[in-house]
Amino acid sequence: MAQARVLRRLAAILVADIVGYTSKIENDELETRVRFNDLLDSVILPAIEDYGGRLVKTMGDGVLVEFSSVVNSVQAGVEIQSATAKQNSVQFVDHPWQLRIGIHLGDVIVEDDDIHGEGVNIASRLEGLANPGEICVSDMVYTGVRNKLDLIFKDLGQKSLKNVADPLQVYSIVLKSDLDNETEMPIKPTERPAVAVLPFKNLSENKDQDYFADGLTEEIIISLLQFRFFPVIGGSSTFAYKGRSIDIRTVGEQLGARYIVEGTVRE
Repeated sequence: MAQARVLRRLAAILVADIVGYTSKIENDELETRVRFNDLLDSVILPAIEDYGGRLVKTMGDGVLVEFSSVVNSVQAGVEIQSATAKQNSVQFVDHPWQLRIGIHLGDVIVEDDDIHGEGVNIASRLEGLANPGEICVSDMVYTGVRNKLDLIFKDLGQKSLKNVADPLQVYSIVLKSDLDNETEMPIKPTERPAVAVLPFKNLSENKDQDYFADGLTEEIIISLLQFRFFPVIGGSSTFAYKGRSIDIRTVGEQLGARYIVEGTVRE
C-alpha cells in the first residue's frame, strides 16, 4: 500500500487567544461564550475576511488563521487588536477583554481543512510570549513587512521556544495605543537590503551529501550573521523552501529579501 503524500505549503499563520479565558469561564460560562462569539463575529472574522485570510478553526479561547500574504496577516492582526481596544472603550469599559496574537511565516502541513506542523507551533509560541493586547512576530514576518507597512517594532531579542530547535528572533508591534507607554525607543523599519541563503542543492547521487549541503548552507548563514551591515534571513525561514521548485522573485518578496544566495554541492 502506497504511503499517503504529505502536502506542505508556505503560509503566514496567526494565532490569537483571549487573556484570562479560563477564569472567565469559571465565573460565568454562558456569558463568556456569548461574549467570545460576539467578538468573533464583530471583530475577528471581518478582519480575516478583509485581508484575505482563512479561519482554520477556533480553539476554545482562540483562533488559528492562515494567510497567503504575510503583509495581510499583520494588517489583520493590527486591525483585530485595534478594533478590540475600541470595542472595550465603548461597550466594555468595566469588563474589557484583551487578546494575545502571534504571527509567523513558515512551512505548514496540510491535512484536509486543517494545518499543523512547525509553522503553526511557532505562531502559537509567539502568541504565548505576547503581553495582553500585543502582537509578537518572528524575524521572518518582520523582514517581510518592515518596508511595506508603516509600523513600529520593538526588538525582543532571541527567544527559546518550546519544541523549536534554534532560538528565534522576536519582535513586538507597537500599536498606537501603546506609544505613550513605551519607555524604550522602538525600532523603525530599516531600509537596509536583506539577504536570504536558500538551502544548497545536492547534485550527487549520494543522499548522504544532503547533510553536507544543509550544513554548508547553515555555515554561510552563520558567517553572514557576523556582519551588522545588512539583515540576514534565518535558516528556520529559508529551509522552508528546501526541495521546492521556486521562482526567485517570488521568494524574495515572500522573505522580504533583496538578495538571494543559491548554490549546489557535488561529490
